[in-house]
Amino acid sequence: SALGDPINRPVRLSSIGSCTTLCDDRSKRQSCPPPRRICPQLGIPLGMGLSTTTPDTPGVAPPQFSLRGIPPSSPSLAQSILAPRHQVKGNGCSDTNKGPRAPRHRPVNKLGSRSRTHPSPGGMENTGWSTILSDWSPAEQALLNAAWRPSTWATYRYPWTRWLQWASSSSIDPLKPTPPALARFLAYLHNVKGLSAASIALHKSVVATWTHPDNANQLSSHPLVMKMMKGITASQPLRETRQIWDVAQLLQWIQGHPPSASSFFQVSRHVAILLLLASGRRVHDLTLLHIDDSHFQQIPPDMVFWPAFGSKTDRPSHLQSGWRLSPHESCTLWNLPHWLTVLLELRHKRCGSLTLTHLFISSRGKVKPATRAVIAKWVSTGLTAAGIQASAGSFRSAVNSDLARSNVPLDHILARANWRSSDTFLRHYFRPVTVVSTPHTNPATQGFVPTF
Repeated sequence: SALGDPINRPVRLSSIGSCTTLCDDRSKRQSCPPPRRICPQLGIPLGMGLSTTTPDTPGVAPPQFSLRGIPPSSPSLAQSILAPRHQVKGNGCSDTNKGPRAPRHRPVNKLGSRSRTHPSPGGMENTGWSTILSDWSPAEQALLNAAWRPSTWATYRYPWTRWLQWASSSSIDPLKPTPPALARFLAYLHNVKGLSAASIALHKSVVATWTHPDNANQLSSHPLVMKMMKGITASQPLRETRQIWDVAQLLQWIQGHPPSASSFFQVSRHVAILLLLASGRRVHDLTLLHIDDSHFQQIPPDMVFWPAFGSKTDRPSHLQSGWRLSPHESCTLWNLPHWLTVLLELRHKRCGSLTLTHLFISSRGKVKPATRAVIAKWVSTGLTAAGIQASAGSFRSAVNSDLARSNVPLDHILARANWRSSDTFLRHYFRPVTVVSTPHTNPATQGFVPTF
């Protein structure tokens, strides 16, 4: 009979037992056969179409290798062996586990075991610092690495890789470049890559930082490099003043689409949007809100959050202010303490016995702290539903620009948004609105007071 698929069905020995020139080497074969052949002339692998079970006939003599008198071009061979064979890629090993595989048990309310390492621009050994740090202990190197935030490592990684590629193609030592070489690299980024002046300035800073530190000041302050940066900035076309979306448009959508108190996703999104509208702070700051005793206080009818360390402006000597949330006087839709109470109840049901201190947790799948990207996706769905084509990060500019147009004192805006310099707000965040709306008041701001 024709040989079948070696994976799904074996061949009965009785159908080929009458042929004395075909050897039976199953008693000595391993589960994964070595790379040898039964018949060198035919080129048939050892495990093709033969069962790996022990023969049933007792007293079989030890098998001997011999050649079988079948010509390779035999039509019967092609019909009985080669034609039925499926084209299955494998190593010839039979699958010993034929039973159904049990599904993996993945409980929802447990943390995943994931380890995260800080990204780096290829490692300190790939930079000009390697010769200096070669005899440093791991503890000393770790202390030096702590001088850069994880976000800075991630920001430096790609510019440094781009510099290494360009230096290699230009036959330049990437660890000890000259100022003319750096100036040429900056011109390459402008002429070939078409990068903006700000991005090119970042590349210049990365190269000056991660090449040999003895040359850092010489590279960044060299007249040739400085003039090249000035020429790049002057060559940039004038940009139109960027505009920002109107907060009144989002407020109107929220008014017409209140969240369902039984939907964990809708309540989580509503609380996140209200906190951004009330404070004007970054989306990342929402990941720093915890509900343990050291970061959360209930002072009826108010609630106070003391954010954990990790904001962009946090320093050992300066932390962002606390968030004191008061109830809205007339409308429950804008009452942050009310919706926080609802969120905590739904959150407790979702967490079960799992202990998490983060205020925001994932709304589906395995229960874990909600990342900045997850929260940004939540609030982005609200912006899209309101007809606003903007990213979640635009909340900071939109909310504080709206406060400035409402004649809120600048000092109050800086305190609410955790800014220490008015220049930061006026230069980088204050924007005119796309379409001027009728005068309005942001009801969410009434329930937020920065606390020190």
